[in-house]
Amino acid sequence: MPQLGFHLFYCSMVYTVQPIVLSLIKENWSGMENLPTCRPVLQYLAELKGHLETTHEFASQHAQKAQEQYAKYYNAHAHHKTFQVGEEVIVLEKDFNSKTFSRWCTGEVLRVLSPFSYIVGMPNGSKRHLRANCIES
Repeated sequence: MPQLGFHLFYCSMVYTVQPIVLSLIKENWSGMENLPTCRPVLQYLAELKGHLETTHEFASQHAQKAQEQYAKYYNAHAHHKTFQVGEEVIVLEKDFNSKTFSRWCTGEVLRVLSPFSYIVGMPNGSKRHLRANCIES
């Protein structure tokens, strides 16, 4: 798993350890076996807080690295689309014959509202307000 920095084997070990931990808790609650209580509660809570802080730092660092990698990959392949008034475009439109599929049809840019938003005239005479990601040149 590249995001966490762990091998898949280590993640699968959690599931094999979990039943052992649960059986120890069950035995303790049922009174069959007492768990060793050699540490005071305050010391245990202080150690637990330290472990949680360390885990938080580790997760934050790896999440930051993963986010940077995702952004780098996206930015390498992304490009801005710009269209001019009067330009003929292809529009991704919902297909009324199918709920799961869309179809491409032609249109003409009538007005630029913002760099990513356009008013497009459709062949049937209607006008649609569309984002740039639904339009191709």
